[in-house]
Amino acid sequence: MKDKLMGGYVMLARQIFESKIWVNKPSTWKVIWIYIIGQVNHKEIAGFKRGEGFFMFKKELSNIGCDITPNMVKKCFIFLKQNEMIRTKRSTRGVTVEVLNFGKYQDPENYTGTDKRTKKELRKNLERTPINKNDKNEKNVNIPFSQFWELYKKKKDKYKCELKWGKLSDKEREDIIKHVPGYTDATPDATYRKNPLTYLNGKCWEDEITKTNKIINYNEPEQSSNNI
Repeated sequence: MKDKLMGGYVMLARQIFESKIWVNKPSTWKVIWIYIIGQVNHKEIAGFKRGEGFFMFKKELSNIGCDITPNMVKKCFIFLKQNEMIRTKRSTRGVTVEVLNFGKYQDPENYTGTDKRTKKELRKNLERTPINKNDKNEKNVNIPFSQFWELYKKKKDKYKCELKWGKLSDKEREDIIKHVPGYTDATPDATYRKNPLTYLNGKCWEDEITKTNKIINYNEPEQSSNNI
């Protein structure tokens, strides 16, 4: 049996090569756009619709590309919103991005030039291996491991951490993503930050964070606005 690729996949329409963002805009914008498509959720989960994802771009820039700057992301977002390709909703720690028509472009039935047998196989593969699928334990992952890995900013035992991430519940992963920004802010020197595997195994996201003599609970519901 062939080894499976972890992380799942997305479908990319060939029409993209004739689109405005591909033909008329900087190459860096294409990278940002494809990154967004690849990171949003393949299926609906608690708090997020299909095609939505939570991003903290200031902390994710290195994951997008070594030459990507915040200004590039800002200008790309303006273009994507003006052309009705995305919708955004800001929160205190990042931004929720919805890729419009995501379901249309991820459904093989909507593509011409593909025979029925191929479409059937694509459909089976999509159902069996959604974008955030963990192949080791055969369960759907609501938040990709890469999001935690980039937020935590301490690169130790990545393989073991990814396996552990796939075994967590949806609620646990959601709580971790809420907790990590506050924890990393409280431990700016990563030397004194727990190794990520220790953090996950010890359920440290359930611990209180003390910063400037104030207890911060990052699992409380956050206030968000629709401001751009």
